[in-house]
Amino acid sequence: MYFDLEELKPYLAIPFDSSLEEDIVRVEAGEADAYTEVGLRFFAAEHHEQAFHWFEIAAQKGHVDAMDWLATCYLEGLGAPVDRAAAMEWLGRAARAGHILAQEKIEAL
Repeated sequence: MYFDLEELKPYLAIPFDSSLEEDIVRVEAGEADAYTEVGLRFFAAEHHEQAFHWFEIAAQKGHVDAMDWLATCYLEGLGAPVDRAAAMEWLGRAARAGHILAQEKIEAL
């Protein structure tokens, strides 16, 4: 690992448990779904700027759920300024990759 998790625990804005530790190890291995999982933890804790950061990395790595979450952040101004064009871009990418919820959101918009 690049950092000592024990030293970081007091500074984390989200609860630290063994599954978060596993996700961080998977992040270090470059697994896109792990970035999304960490982003979801921050999102649930209403730390939207941090969640946006993790979703953006995962989306750029091709993770379709992260693309959908990133679009939600852009649509609702959570962690980033409202940007409908960026939201539609990410929803479109997710929809083209077969993400059903993204396809439904595009139809609804």
